[in-house]
Amino acid sequence: MKKISKLMLCTLITATFALSTISFGQLPSPESNEKDIYVAGYRFDEMYSAALWTNGVRQQFADKIDYGKAYDVYVSNNDVYVASYELKGQIEIAVLWKNGVKQQLSDGTNSAKAYSVYVSGSDVYVAGYEESKKRETAALWKNGIKQKFDANEKDAVATSVCVSGDDVYATGWKWNGYRFNAMLWKNGVKQKLSNDLHDAFAKSVYISGSDVYVAGWELNGKKHIAVLWKNGIKQRLTDGTSHAQAFSVCVRGSDVYVAGNDGSNAFLWKNGAKHILNEEEKNAEAASVYVSGDDVYVAGCEYHANDTGKTVAVLWRNGIKQKLSTSVSKAFKIFIK
Repeated sequence: MKKISKLMLCTLITATFALSTISFGQLPSPESNEKDIYVAGYRFDEMYSAALWTNGVRQQFADKIDYGKAYDVYVSNNDVYVASYELKGQIEIAVLWKNGVKQQLSDGTNSAKAYSVYVSGSDVYVAGYEESKKRETAALWKNGIKQKFDANEKDAVATSVCVSGDDVYATGWKWNGYRFNAMLWKNGVKQKLSNDLHDAFAKSVYISGSDVYVAGWELNGKKHIAVLWKNGIKQRLTDGTSHAQAFSVCVRGSDVYVAGNDGSNAFLWKNGAKHILNEEEKNAEAASVYVSGDDVYVAGCEYHANDTGKTVAVLWRNGIKQKLSTSVSKAFKIFIK
């Protein structure tokens, strides 16, 4: 299977949409908004290690993690779930943390990663992949037990999972032998979101009522185009004149928010209109968006070339930035309770 890391990173896009606040400063304290803010990512000191920030403070996991990354966080009642992986020797282990206590989802025979977690009632769903005979296979774990996709989706990766009623949705991509197809699975049954003309990738799924939203990107010639699919119908968020990718989608009422970037700038789209989040002199990425009440939160990172020379995890609330770390770090997912 082709490796995703070979894809080109994005470049510059301008923005026209303005949030209610576009100045930068410190995030208000949790007491002022009565919300708990959870961000999953990683921090690099001597090696990569999974990180979870709660209200801007990094939490400690129960076990020492020598190498790993946390890709997603979900909070249900008072329980905090984190989807991640850790490295043991040369094998990547898919891991789910519950309140800092580790559960291995894969047995270490083959490499695996957990990218997304969603809790519905007493059921905990995790999406990712597991290698089999050096081929990546889309994986969905329910309460720690691996489920089967339709036709055992080999050469595929599941990046996001969401549950609505009795239906379980997962999204990701599948290699068909010559192209990557953006995929949506509903109860394990696949739906291709893209055609076979260009590579395409689905990164995030969100269910609102009877509507299914998927954020991702496609390649048109040599350019990445940020894409939002609604019920399988594609909307291009960028025109293809420069590279762009969409990583996360969140819906509140009639408003659809998408987070993404172009390798230089972090973007937030609201109903298709664009806003640039980072300061002009700093490169940035926007990895996740979450809307709570009147507040729009975006998690990602900035590269501080002019001062620290580091990539650091950041959180924007209504355009106001908070650094989550002074070490090299990235934020992948945000959840508000």
